[in-house]
Amino acid sequence: TNVIGVILSMPEAKNCDLAYKLFKGISQTAQQNSQSLIFFDVSLPHSGLTAINQCLNSEIDGIIATHLNDEVYLKRLSEVIEQGMSLVTVLDPRKHHLNCPNIIVDQQRGAYIATEYLIQKGYRRIAHLCHSNKFSTGAERLKGYKAALADAGIPYNKAWVVEDNEDINFTGAHTLLKSEEMPEAVFCWNDKSALHAQRILRNAGLNIEIV
Repeated sequence: TNVIGVILSMPEAKNCDLAYKLFKGISQTAQQNSQSLIFFDVSLPHSGLTAINQCLNSEIDGIIATHLNDEVYLKRLSEVIEQGMSLVTVLDPRKHHLNCPNIIVDQQRGAYIATEYLIQKGYRRIAHLCHSNKFSTGAERLKGYKAALADAGIPYNKAWVVEDNEDINFTGAHTLLKSEEMPEAVFCWNDKSALHAQRILRNAGLNIEIV
């Protein structure tokens, strides 16, 4: 049928830049290969199962589906695979257990590149506002930060690694202000962390580079 079902979670635009980039990439590739798309937004609770069933009722050739923390949804995807449907999942942060290709972001490599960028600009005192929960993407980004410092021969300073997440309303930069020696640059684990850090540090009269 030359039709592919796309199941993505698209919350408020300001919070889902990655999802929009994913969809744009999928759309451009489909056009280049003369494929049509049927798109389903599963940002609302319990909408994943409905999207899968609607895909199957539309006689599509395959499905590109996002990961959701919904065991019923994941079980249904597994059943779809067993029925012979071509399926690719995206953004499954856990050890992948579905018998299909899974596309993920290399969080550790991305953090390494960001930290390396600051090192190449001549900074040595580089702090990291992190989210070190082992189930968070921030945990992999912390590993990348540490690896970049180690490869550059820069000592790891635990005092410059500060938790910064929703639980504390992204106020981790206030802790950096209490450091005996201020960092020259800060690598933040996500965009919200960076925006809050920029505001806090500027209000303190500091001009510190943030990525």
